[in-house]
Amino acid sequence: ATCRRQPGSSIKPLTVYAPALDAGAITMASTFDNYPVRLLNDNPWPKNSPNRYTGWTTLAQGVASSINTVAVQVVEKLTTSASYAFATEKLGLHLVADDINTAALGLGGLTHGLSTVEMAAAYSCFANGGVYHEPRTYVKVTASDGVTTILENEAEEHVAMKETTAYFMNTLLQGVI
Repeated sequence: ATCRRQPGSSIKPLTVYAPALDAGAITMASTFDNYPVRLLNDNPWPKNSPNRYTGWTTLAQGVASSINTVAVQVVEKLTTSASYAFATEKLGLHLVADDINTAALGLGGLTHGLSTVEMAAAYSCFANGGVYHEPRTYVKVTASDGVTTILENEAEEHVAMKETTAYFMNTLLQGVI
């Protein structure tokens, strides 16, 4: 749960779509051209999986199909610095300065990756109406007389995003299923 791994496309709702919706950079009615954003060494970038481009698509379809070209366009419209700030300051993701780039934030190729605990805490904001709860552990201690005492560490809690952003993200993520 605490080992760091590359999140790949599972980072898109956290670093692309939620911050862009929250900032008003996109709306649920936004559309994007599913076409390579640029050429790198004469190769189209980013590539989609499957490797095809389908033209104009809705935000909902971009999220549901995890379309890389849509994610890249959104993170560039938002700006990578705004995406990074949202992820680190509001969602508690432990990113590094080298992650302030389109490939890392838009496609999930981070320098050090993220842990399952970090990802779960960040995703829980959607279910919690936009409120972030820092992950914490509980220690159960049972005294010899059978009385149970639970010692818990104090956890941070703050509003990470607008309640409407959390609602829209829940709606968009239902399309993934």
